[in-house]
Amino acid sequence: MKLFKSLLVVLFLSLSLNAKDTPESIAINFLIEYDKQGVNQELIDYIRAQKNLTKYFKHELIRYEYAFILGICLEYDCPYEEKDFIPEEAMLVSKYYKGDHPIIYGNGGGPSNYKVVSNKNGYILLSGVDWLDYRIYVKVINVDGKFMIDGAGMVNIPEELYNSIHSENY
Repeated sequence: MKLFKSLLVVLFLSLSLNAKDTPESIAINFLIEYDKQGVNQELIDYIRAQKNLTKYFKHELIRYEYAFILGICLEYDCPYEEKDFIPEEAMLVSKYYKGDHPIIYGNGGGPSNYKVVSNKNGYILLSGVDWLDYRIYVKVINVDGKFMIDGAGMVNIPEELYNSIHSENY
């Protein structure tokens, strides 16, 4: 009987752990934790430390983040002008700065939690639980049996998907 109970506990724990590793839960958890970081060097460090982001997405997201920081600086409170940028900074701003944050939009960050609207071909459309018109796509792929985030917001998300929800939010 003890063996049977032990097996049930192991089975339950195994199922519980596996339930947390769905593409949807990984996407939701990423956005919640990402939003807690703010827009600063800590966010860049956070992105670098994440194990559930593909290398390509991590690389592109860091470029977008740096471009966003530089672009906002230029628009609002920068002590220098774009002509003062080193060539790499100027390239980042011209190529990656779109005027909006690459993932989170709106003032003060995103929703406190998300729900799944749809999941088609690895593109998961999420909506805010407490902010229903807040919508964002997150791309999740399977890499060697592990679900990893390969895109979110405007980063590595097809432009038509991003635009289909982004234009409705303003």
